[in-house]
Amino acid sequence: MKDLSVFERLTNLEILDITGNHFKHLKEEEKGTVEKEIEGQKFEVTGHSHSLTDFFKVVPHIKELKCDDDIAEFIIDENKAGRLKDILPNLQTINRIVISKSFNEYKVEKEVQFILQHLWKYACTYRFSTTNNVADQESYWYIMDEVGSALMHSDVPNVEMHPFIYCKDLVLMHDPNNYQQIDPSLRITYSILWPKVDIEKDAIMYRDFLPNITEDTFRSARLCVWFITPEKYYQEALQSFRKENKEIEDRAEEFEAKFQENQERDRSFLDYLKNLERPIKIFPFYYPIPFGEEIYSKRLNDEMLIP
Repeated sequence: MKDLSVFERLTNLEILDITGNHFKHLKEEEKGTVEKEIEGQKFEVTGHSHSLTDFFKVVPHIKELKCDDDIAEFIIDENKAGRLKDILPNLQTINRIVISKSFNEYKVEKEVQFILQHLWKYACTYRFSTTNNVADQESYWYIMDEVGSALMHSDVPNVEMHPFIYCKDLVLMHDPNNYQQIDPSLRITYSILWPKVDIEKDAIMYRDFLPNITEDTFRSARLCVWFITPEKYYQEALQSFRKENKEIEDRAEEFEAKFQENQERDRSFLDYLKNLERPIKIFPFYYPIPFGEEIYSKRLNDEMLIP
């Protein structure tokens, strides 16, 4: 490719696919002399072939790049050498794989916090126990490799997965706490994966993040930590609940109506008291009628006799 100026005008170009043979010759910069015949006369012309660096410098806005393996290898080498930011400063993915930028460009504390905040999404657990007592069980958490962690969730999974630990001579049978003290060469930890149904070629594998957890133990609510639940789901669940508990809702509406009536009556009485132009008479003693009148009169007479 002799002229790269056509790419300089594509300032909004963020996604680029250069797979195929069109860019195979864009390697290290080469110069040479060739003979050309123009109108019957021979001339020597100095040729110049652009390098990959020249090409990428005219498309600095690229964020997603799809290319052949040799070009991908060139970009990876440039990234390791710390020169990628000079030619493709905005590149994020190459062949759908995230490009890791120079470690020095990030603060270690920020990276650690990011990992800790997202670690729980990929962490799995298992428990050691030598008895059937829950109090004797000890939990351990682990993270699978990139293959196991890439398996997504489905309520209808096509594979199942279970953690497995192999320890020589069954050293865990007596005390689960021995796990950390075992020589790593004597233990192997891995996950067993097996299909539940026939899986076709190129099909995506899914596992159940919450096996044996049903709606009786709030399965949908538990899944909310991984997924954003559509608002429609809550609306349908509320309608179903109201339909099943219509009698209770009707009684609640009746109670609310009576409460509103009492509230209005209390408000009217308060307004009446506010409009009074004389002090409110307060009775210090109260006795039930009819037998309280005599006692009340006697009490008043006794108080009047006190010097």
